[in-house]
Amino acid sequence: MDTNITLDEFKIAYERIKPYIKETNLECFKNNIYLKKESDQISGSFKWSGVLYAVMKIFDKILKINDKNYHIITQSTGNHGIATLKAINLMIKHYSEKFPDKKEIFTSIKPMIFTNKFIKKNKLDKMFIQLNQFESKKGKILYKFKNYEESLLAREEFLRNNKGFYVSHGGKDIMTGYGAIAFDLYKKIPKNKTMSFYAAIGAGGPIGIGLCLKYLRNVKFNIVQTKGFDAFIKSLESNKIEYNDNTINKILVSDGIAVDKPELFSLEIAKIIVDNKIVVEEMDVKNKLKEYNLGNSSKIALLGLLNNKYDNSDFRVILDCEGNKF
Repeated sequence: MDTNITLDEFKIAYERIKPYIKETNLECFKNNIYLKKESDQISGSFKWSGVLYAVMKIFDKILKINDKNYHIITQSTGNHGIATLKAINLMIKHYSEKFPDKKEIFTSIKPMIFTNKFIKKNKLDKMFIQLNQFESKKGKILYKFKNYEESLLAREEFLRNNKGFYVSHGGKDIMTGYGAIAFDLYKKIPKNKTMSFYAAIGAGGPIGIGLCLKYLRNVKFNIVQTKGFDAFIKSLESNKIEYNDNTINKILVSDGIAVDKPELFSLEIAKIIVDNKIVVEEMDVKNKLKEYNLGNSSKIALLGLLNNKYDNSDFRVILDCEGNKF
């Protein structure tokens, strides 16, 4: 398996999605700690650039297949699903205008989100807001499954029996889209200053930010997970795929993540580019950082930074990754 993304591939993706993304601020949090404000991104989270590019690539495939009634599905308890629905809707309009003779193909696309009953109400509501914007009204959000595993099995069974494409949480396309965040950072941080970057990790999508940053400049790339949701870091350390314990009692602060294990593509690249692996306690995220108005995944990254006492970089940057501000 090809486990690399070239700088040229990152540049091509960036140019394709640039008209549909925002250049978000690099905001000083305190001292030399900065927030990359992807919480202000178009879909309300950092998921937008990666998901948008992954959906674009799916539309390219459907255009080539030249057939109607394809499903585009994902599994999510929040930001990923919201971004997927918004991206599908946007690309239906874009591809229908670009290829008017193929409009019937694109308007027949049906989105589906597989989640479970533990999804937070505000995230589910935002998914329905996006779903209700589809002209066809043919999409579905399946949220009554008992747990992650049940929704995973249902999603896999659906794809075995229906024409469709899956928008994963990692993998090459979505990671390539996340390079847009690295290009934006490259513009904002002086080249003569040292830099470190911190991101909370689920399946591994933010590894794409780290890889693109490594191409562009000298940077220390740090990944952070909570002790109850640390399959990616455990997999790096054991050199085999480890699984998260997806029981509800273990997912105290990772309410926007719906993965059971790392994406293999992301994991292989992480072996090369990750400088530090940091595991934090869930209760520390909830208690020590409760005065800060940040999303939970952003707090995970911040606590990882605060726990790294050896980081003396000029710019210490956290991926402020969620907010859902529409």
